[in-house]
Amino acid sequence: MERLKLADQGGIDKLLIGDLDIRNITLSIGDIIHQVNVEKLCRRFVEERGLKCESEALYDAALYHDIGKSLIEKNIIDKPGQLTVEERLIMEKHSLIGAMIMTGYASNKAVIIIRQHHEKVDGSGYPLGLRGHEMEYEAKILGICDYYAANMEERVYRPARTHEQTEVIMMGGNKHLFDHVLLYEFFSMFEGQMEKKVG
Repeated sequence: MERLKLADQGGIDKLLIGDLDIRNITLSIGDIIHQVNVEKLCRRFVEERGLKCESEALYDAALYHDIGKSLIEKNIIDKPGQLTVEERLIMEKHSLIGAMIMTGYASNKAVIIIRQHHEKVDGSGYPLGLRGHEMEYEAKILGICDYYAANMEERVYRPARTHEQTEVIMMGGNKHLFDHVLLYEFFSMFEGQMEKKVG
């Protein structure tokens, strides 16, 4: 899979984390497109539903929420089958790595949102297993938009799902993972639409 330098996309200044130069960080085209989709979806959600939040921090976090995957082994990122327990533990470090990478570049709030974007309100998420009352409101928004966009996109281990299939998953068996008020607000955006597309 072709990989692009993030610096080529956004003119990122030189930042060092130990010996890491952020200008050398690469993500797949698919990951970059995903992050753009999620940022657009977050922006639409906030603006259409009038959500009161730190929107700029949310949008920045959405645009770079998966940057930590750049330091995860490519054979794990692109594995077509189910990850082993060990591989999943490595993959689950990407939100922490992403927060580290963006520290000093993004706002403190955006860094926290990146770190928390895989937390779930029932405490089953990662990396810290936070529960709903411990999570940033913006991280709950990003978590919903990220989950939705990921389901709507083709992945190496499964085909893209439809809006209807994704809604059944998120509003059904996985409803306990998300803030219920935000979840209902999110899917209310799509009511009456003939086509359901990210962004």
